This record gives sequence, structure tokens and C-alpha cells, in this order.
Amino acid sequence: MQSIVLVLDGQPVSSQALLQAARQGGRGLKSATCPNASSEAAVGRGGASDPCPGSTWLACEAFFIELINEANMEKQQPSKQVRQYIKRDAAQARAFSPAVITQGGRIVWLAGQTVVEDANGKSLAGDFIGQANEVFARIGKTLEQAGGTLADIVTMTVSITDARFGDQFTKVRKEIFGDNFPASALITVAGLAKPEMLVEVQAIAVVD
Repeated sequence: MQSIVLVLDGQPVSSQALLQAARQGGRGLKSATCPNASSEAAVGRGGASDPCPGSTWLACEAFFIELINEANMEKQQPSKQVRQYIKRDAAQARAFSPAVITQGGRIVWLAGQTVVEDANGKSLAGDFIGQANEVFARIGKTLEQAGGTLADIVTMTVSITDARFGDQFTKVRKEIFGDNFPASALITVAGLAKPEMLVEVQAIAVVD
């Protein structure tokens, strides 16, 4: 196969430069020598004035479309996430992080979760710890469907109907998250959707 000579902004460039230009949507890529012909092929917008004729041009066009598609596929591949927790002693004691920094991964936006009974249909009215644990169990099942776990939660908004429930919620969260806690807001509200509901958790997760 004939070597491919690329011209980018009037200068010969490497195949890596072609792929970079493809990643940018083909902008700046002017022309190239066909892999199976000696004539110059127009590529992208405003290519050479004398493109390869007939089937030779089609071969060149297919070649560069393949490279551009390869670059687009790279863009679509979710990158492996990197996560960093900002920790302070006071926040750790209350089972939350002041900030969680993420890079890569897929974001999962979770709806607010409340419960009035456990998985077996037993009423949890008046049982704050029971409700909190069941809320996280159901969020965990939702995250499992999205390819994640509770450990992938990076922030949450928690609504409780009595400020005195705050310490109990902290205990539950420590049992679930260990040492790497999500960022969090804890809000005391006058009531939730049903009178027997004592806690609601809305969260955002980042999964691989």
C-alpha cells in the first residue's frame, strides 16, 4: 500500500495529526494522497481543487470516513472515572464530605426516594431508622440497574421531618458509606408526601 501523505494547513503531517483533525470534526484537514492512487484527494471542507476521479475518490472518501468514525467512537466511550473526596474532621463526624471531585464516568440523577413499608410490606410508620435503611436499599437497587452501587453516590439532598432525626441519619450513613461519604445537604421540612414518611433522599451518582 502506498504511504499516505497528509496536508494540514498547507504542511505535511503524520497520521496522528489526521486522527486529531478527525476528532475535531475534520476542520483544517485539506487533502491527502490516496492509499491506492498517486493523485490528491479532497477531504473535508474546501479540499484540493483536483480531487481523485471516480472510484479512486470513493476509496479515499471511505478511508477518511472510517478514521473520522473511529475518532467519534473514541469520544463516545465513557472514560474511567477518577474520584477524590475532600475531607474535614467535623464533616467526617457527620458522615458527609464538603466536596467530591469526579472526572469521567456517567452521571446518574436519582429521584427522591421515600418509603412507608419495607420490602416485605411491613409498615415502617414511626420507624426512622427502618425508613432510612429501606430508602438506601431501594436507591441501591435503582443504581444496580444503572450499573452502579451506593458507593457511587457523590452528593445527596436529605429531607427529614424532625431535626432530632439528624443524629440517627448520620449513624445510618456511616454504616453504609464507611469513610468515603457523599457531599450532602440535610434539611428539616414540615412534612413529606405522606404523613407517615419521615425521610426522603435524592441523590446523584457517577458510575463507570
